[in-house]
Amino acid sequence: MKFKLIEGKLFFRHYAIYALIVAVVQTIVSLGNYRLKFGIDWGFVNDPMTIPIVCFYWVGWMAFCYLVFWRLNPAYREKIKSKHQKKD
Repeated sequence: MKFKLIEGKLFFRHYAIYALIVAVVQTIVSLGNYRLKFGIDWGFVNDPMTIPIVCFYWVGWMAFCYLVFWRLNPAYREKIKSKHQKKD
């Protein structure tokens, strides 16, 4: 159980920021395209749906990273683990 927790921390520490950046950019692009298409300004910051959309995209990108990079690529996972073991 402790090994799974350490592995989860490594995954989260390695991918959370990247997934959040992609989610924010994707939200800005999607809301911006929606608003420009209907002739509304770029006031997506005040939109009450901005935070839930960012969270939705962030969870989606975290799931994508988990499946593609972490579970389906054990060599990459071992490389990340060994890099963090050297650092710690």
